[in-house]
This record gives sequence, structure tokens and C-alpha cells, in this order.
Amino acid sequence: MFTHAKAPLAGRAVTASISAVMLLGLALFARPSHAMIPEAGRRGLTWDAQVEGGVAWQRPAGTGALALRGRGGVLLVREPIYFAAGATAGVSPLGLPLVGAQLELTHLFAGVWGQLGLEVAAAGAQRGDLVGHAGLGFSVVGVEVQQRLGDGAPRRAWIAKVRVPISIIVFGLTR
Repeated sequence: MFTHAKAPLAGRAVTASISAVMLLGLALFARPSHAMIPEAGRRGLTWDAQVEGGVAWQRPAGTGALALRGRGGVLLVREPIYFAAGATAGVSPLGLPLVGAQLELTHLFAGVWGQLGLEVAAAGAQRGDLVGHAGLGFSVVGVEVQQRLGDGAPRRAWIAKVRVPISIIVFGLTR
């Protein structure tokens, strides 16, 4: 179980990370993107959906190798920047079914993206343990690190993953 003694430190670290991504997003959205690339300028607020999965190449002994996650939420577009925030559900290679939240910042024209998330174990012996994750990638491929923040020995997994940004694809094809 997650103890109250560890909550303030873990909470402050997660809050600081999420705040940094949000400030970066705001700074990028404040720039006139149309001045950088003539065709840029599409804007919008719409639904978000994404599916991602991967294989862990480094993980604690006795845990699974597959990671799967789905996200649903909102997508804020100010081309070339796409900012997504939403609720997640999935399975971690740390052997945990997880639910939580994720932030993602994508630069569409450069093809790069970054993610930060915090999830809680939804079932099993580790129910209530927090798992933080951060990912970076290009186009639909990337790498993610997951760190279990709860009681017991800290556990970390490195994941090579593929993501399918459904809402970004639909937005690009319909606007």
C-alpha cells in the first residue's frame, strides 16, 4: 500500500514534472506558429484518443514483458503544437493493471513528442501503489520509462513502444 509518509515527496515530484510540461506547452502555444511555417495555423479543441503498446527490454525479474495503454481526453491544437491531456487505463510490465492520467506534447512538423503520466495500481497486492512514467519519441515510435513509487523495493521498466494517436490523425484528415 502507498503510505502517507511517502505521499508528499512523490506528490511534489509528480506535480513539478506535470507543471513543467504544462508551462512548456503554454510557452509553445504563445508563439506565433504561422510565422515559422507558412501553412501552419490550424487551431482547435477536440476529443483525444490514443492507443499505445510496447515491449519492456529491462524490467524486474518475474514481471511481464508487454505494456498496453489507452488514453481518452481532450486535444488542444495550435499547429504545429498538439497538446493532449486525458485519463488512462492499461497494463504495465511491472505486473500491474493501472489507471491514471497522462499529458502529451507533440510537435507535428518535427515529428517529436513527449509524455508524462501518473497512474495508480488498480488491483492486486500492489493496489494503491503509484507508477510514474515519462516517454519520448519520433512519429509513432518511442521509449518510455516506468517507475513504481509505492512501498517495497522501487521497480523500473524500460519500454520500446508504438503509439497510435487516433485523434491527431483524424484532426489532420478532417480539418
